[in-house]
Amino acid sequence: FVESEATYALGRTRDKRAFAHLENALQKDSYLDTIRANALGGMAELRDERGIEVAKQWSAYGKPPRARVAAIGALARFAKLKESHRDEIVDFLAPLIDDREFMVRMRIPGAFQEIGDGDAIGPLRRLLDRDLDGRIKRRTQEAIDSILAGRNRIEEGNRLRGEMDKLREENRKLKERVDKIEAASRPKS
Repeated sequence: FVESEATYALGRTRDKRAFAHLENALQKDSYLDTIRANALGGMAELRDERGIEVAKQWSAYGKPPRARVAAIGALARFAKLKESHRDEIVDFLAPLIDDREFMVRMRIPGAFQEIGDGDAIGPLRRLLDRDLDGRIKRRTQEAIDSILAGRNRIEEGNRLRGEMDKLREENRKLKERVDKIEAASRPKS
């Protein structure tokens, strides 16, 4: 556990040299794959884009389930931190809603919720319709609600920005009119 936490902390240093050490840590077996899980989490904290491909590899079927779950979490973190990779990661994670592994299906809604991308709602609704486990259904519905609430906040913010811009424009026009009226009412000398 100490080595596992040290591995995660290494990623939080954001030193590019840490990537090689984190990759090496992925080869170590440990109780409940804690070292691998924290190495993948450390890669996300490191914010090195090479970690995206590593996390994709470790999320593949056949890898240890706990490592896969950690890789999915790392991908969600990358998507949140690296806007340029968001769509690619959402598209990569979407097929995992049909994964055989319970732990993976249990993690997917939280990953999509963390990403907060509206494109994830379609796959989440498919998961909600297909999965039989109540825990997965509950998490999926919470993720959908959270993403929709976030989308509503964004839309509300955009609406308020539009209204503010309109008010600024009206204020500018009123100032111009007042300036013209004041200029016209001044005595000419």
